[in-house]
Amino acid sequence: MQTEPNYRIRNWSEHNKDLIQRGSPTTWIDEKAIKNWFSSHHTCPAGRCGNTF
Repeated sequence: MQTEPNYRIRNWSEHNKDLIQRGSPTTWIDEKAIKNWFSSHHTCPAGRCGNTF
């Protein structure tokens, strides 16, 4: 069984900032996804989007 290689942390201030940001949802969302989050065009008539009846 191989073990993970040991890395030396050389920049502790950056390492500590990364640990704080590790659980932030902003790190999970790609910039391209944010730019395309809302569509500028509608594909359904006004007032009828989502209504099936």
